[in-house]
Amino acid sequence: MLGIFVASACGSSAHLNPAITLSYALNGMFNVDMVLGYIFMQMLGAFVGASIVVLHYYPHFKETSAQEGNTVNLFASSPALNDPLFNIISEFIATFFFIFVLLMINSYKQVAGLAPFYVPCLFIAMGLSFGSTTGYTMNPARDFAPRLAYAILPIPNKSGSNWSYAWIPIVAPILGASLAALFAKVLLSFV
Repeated sequence: MLGIFVASACGSSAHLNPAITLSYALNGMFNVDMVLGYIFMQMLGAFVGASIVVLHYYPHFKETSAQEGNTVNLFASSPALNDPLFNIISEFIATFFFIFVLLMINSYKQVAGLAPFYVPCLFIAMGLSFGSTTGYTMNPARDFAPRLAYAILPIPNKSGSNWSYAWIPIVAPILGASLAALFAKVLLSFV
């Protein structure tokens, strides 16, 4: 919610998630020419945010071993059970419903100004419903950029970055968001 307020105040459409940006572009609600710039800035923002966390908690990382919990899971998602097919399905379902409902809400002009409030509520609802299996990334920037920060920043006593899983929270949300956008577009064409 705070990120939406700050981004909106700076003149942005306040997409903090590449899945949202892509779904809006596919739905004709966002300029396609701006997609790559937005995604770059979303990744940069998530990387900077993770870097600030590293700086703030650096003394604690020095005192905590990987066995005690100084792992990539502090920055990025990981599955409860490592089953790539079902991990993809989980992230796909969560992102699909998040984006689909978001697009449906945004189709009502009366609530457009309430986005800073309903987007976090919708995100929390998806997390409570679908989050236990993979950590409900639903946002490629939220997973990839902090995972990259964890991998390259000099964090003491860290474990591996689990790159073998990192593609799932990128691919599945993009697929879920794209299908949600197309489904919403078709459904709204009948209204």
